[in-house]
Amino acid sequence: VLAKPVPLPEIRSYPLKKPAVSADSRFKVYESGSQVYSVAVRNKTAFVANGAGGLHFVDIPVMKKIGEYKADGVVQDVKILGNRLFLAEGQGGLSIWDISADSKLTLKGRYEVKGSSVKQVVVVPDGKYALLHVGSTSFQIVDISNPAKIELVLKDSRFGLLYGYQISEGIID
Repeated sequence: VLAKPVPLPEIRSYPLKKPAVSADSRFKVYESGSQVYSVAVRNKTAFVANGAGGLHFVDIPVMKKIGEYKADGVVQDVKILGNRLFLAEGQGGLSIWDISADSKLTLKGRYEVKGSSVKQVVVVPDGKYALLHVGSTSFQIVDISNPAKIELVLKDSRFGLLYGYQISEGIID
């Protein structure tokens, strides 16, 4: 005897809401089209870690996208130190970029973790090391002093899962 198929419930769609518009011109909204994980600012450009939407470059005074980078994975974190941008690209790993005066990016290096994703990056103030949240249970410290040849210095994994952003600025120096 075959089981009877169960009817699926009706799928309802909900209208997208327009963002609130403030009467105060100092407040503006940027609609990224995807989930925003983090933002780093240099001069008047916001670099938006836009999940599956990649990295967006946003002109802050007018809140308009002026560029984008389609990443190798889900972009979950972005940090800036001096003229360097550090991008956690999920399965695409950690990428390091030089930022020009006009906010153009030049790839300087990439560090990938086979079978896992880089979710978060914190860079020490002197720019020599980065602490990475990798996968769901581990941290890695990498030597980034030569972005073309990023090297693993320490890997640590403990029992349990790491949810969300587990590392914060200043935790490593």
